[in-house]
Amino acid sequence: MQRVDLGYRTDGVYLTGVTFGRVRYPDASRAVGSIEDALARLRANPAVRAAEATDLPPMTGGDQDITAIPVGVTPAAGQPPSIWYRSVSARLFVLDANAIGCGTHIHRGRPKGCAARGIINEEAALKFWPGENPVGRVLASGRDAKAPRITIVGVLASAHHDGANQPFKTELFLPFAQFPSRGVTLILQPSRDLASLTSAVRQTLHEVDPLLPVTPLEPLAARAGKCSRAPTSPCDTG
Repeated sequence: MQRVDLGYRTDGVYLTGVTFGRVRYPDASRAVGSIEDALARLRANPAVRAAEATDLPPMTGGDQDITAIPVGVTPAAGQPPSIWYRSVSARLFVLDANAIGCGTHIHRGRPKGCAARGIINEEAALKFWPGENPVGRVLASGRDAKAPRITIVGVLASAHHDGANQPFKTELFLPFAQFPSRGVTLILQPSRDLASLTSAVRQTLHEVDPLLPVTPLEPLAARAGKCSRAPTSPCDTG
């Protein structure tokens, strides 16, 4: 299982959760603004190589789904199909290979920040539009004519987000501006050492909101179970 290609980078990637409480952030769009502010500050910090965010990082054991009906395709009988979705910062999948991006490869499409659009994985492309190019196609989140619609602007390689022994799922990635969330996980990569990254995160969150709780950084490799237990392992730092 440790030799399975998960479909995203684990080494040198760290996670930390941030919650923007409903009492102080009753408008979810304000939380999104604070998330974008934090990311901009982190990206400008010399101790940070890359910074992105999602409401559902890899290996969390959690899922969230919405109804997804391909527009212009005759629906199958029975329950309408659904798709797992994650809200993400706009650049999560368009960073260069040396940045974070979780190592995910975009096969088709040009996300261009994904504003008000969605990216699906190959598993979803095969389910909804087998043998066709899904870029430019539309998913409706219900059978009603007024149900929100999502235009597909890119296709990602499918990844094992639930673990090396778990099958691929149909997945949809949406920008925070479209599906805001008050609870997010920052996905970070240091440009120096872990201590400098930790300091940068603490400083940034304090600048954005002094009352935001700061949790310890967690190596994604540890969560994925892909690091050794040697004393120099990233599992033993932070």
